[in-house]
Amino acid sequence: MNIDKWDSVEKTVKKELKEELGISVEKINQLWSFKEIMPYWLFNLNIIEVEYTGEPQNLEPEKHTHTVWAEIIESDN
Repeated sequence: MNIDKWDSVEKTVKKELKEELGISVEKINQLWSFKEIMPYWLFNLNIIEVEYTGEPQNLEPEKHTHTVWAEIIESDN
């Protein structure tokens, strides 16, 4: 997912999950963020947790062949 220049992570997540999965995001918790500046581009990685309503569906099968949900597993490390 690409974040538009003037949009926030939260706004982009809400918009993209609605468009691609048909769910409404109720709450976003940003767990981790990483930024790397390279000579010709900027790389941002955001790990987020969302609370949502609705049943996720693949609304863009031409873009995505699989939909996978991952559970957060706590670690002592």
